[in-house]
Order: sequence, then structure tokens, then C-alpha cells
Amino acid sequence: MTEPLMLIPKEKPYLSGLNSYYLCFDKFIEHLQGDIGSGGLYCRSTDQEILVYFDEREIVRGLIQQRGKRAQMSESIEPVLQSLDMQNYIVNVYYLDSSSIFFWGQMPEFKRAKATLKSNDISLDDLVYRLKQKRFSGFIDISLLKRNEGAILFFHQGE
Repeated sequence: MTEPLMLIPKEKPYLSGLNSYYLCFDKFIEHLQGDIGSGGLYCRSTDQEILVYFDEREIVRGLIQQRGKRAQMSESIEPVLQSLDMQNYIVNVYYLDSSSIFFWGQMPEFKRAKATLKSNDISLDDLVYRLKQKRFSGFIDISLLKRNEGAILFFHQGE
């Protein structure tokens, strides 16, 4: 499986491996709003990804990204529902704390780096130091391969 186009939470999914063919999304999201309160719905097909962020009252944001194109953002669920009707997706649901849902939902677009760094090339401490010096704004997507864990480290002007 190729690397996701979108930045998705590292938390273990609340639900995973669902097939969009069997879901009525507007009712499913309504159910999730009552069940978990706030979270993200991540849908992936071979050439497109969809993310829907919601809290207990509303859809915070929907994102649709086709491979090789910029993400389309919407505060309405309609464009997302139209895309979901066109093909099948594998669906994962993430619980996100209500205090972080707006952070995730308002995250600006980003471009993934073309190179992947390994700790053999540069230590995490050295990389963080360099990014602080450059007053970097963005994130580092960290994978701990031997422990099958990961994290996302966010920066704003080097902090």
C-alpha cells in the first residue's frame, strides 16, 4: 500500500476496515457524533482519499484529495457524499478529543517531502535542532519501525 496523501492521526482507529459500499454516510456520521462525539472519518481508494472531521454538533471540515492534485476543502458534507457515491473506499474512524478536533480540521495544506530521512542519516535530536534554527513551520512524521509506533511532531516558527 502506498503512503497516504493526507496527514491522518497516528492513534489506533476506533473502527477500521469498513467498506463504504455498505455505509449511508450522513447517517453514519450522525451516529458517530452521538457515539464518540468528535473524530475523523478517513476513506481511501486506489486514487483518492477523503477526510471528514466532525464534532458532536457539526461537520468541521471535509477534504477530498485525488492523487497528484491539491486537496479540496469543504465545510459542507455534500461534496464528500458525491465523491463517496462514485467509488468504494476502505473506511477508518478515529476518535479525536474535542479540544483537538478544530486543530486537525483547520490544518493548512502541506506538501510531503520527497525524501525520507533515517536515524542513520541524522538523529532526531539533530533534526529538531536544525528545524528550530531555521524557524521551521510544519511537522515531522516519525515512524519507530522496531516498535511499530509513531508520532507527529508539529513546529511553528521553530517551536
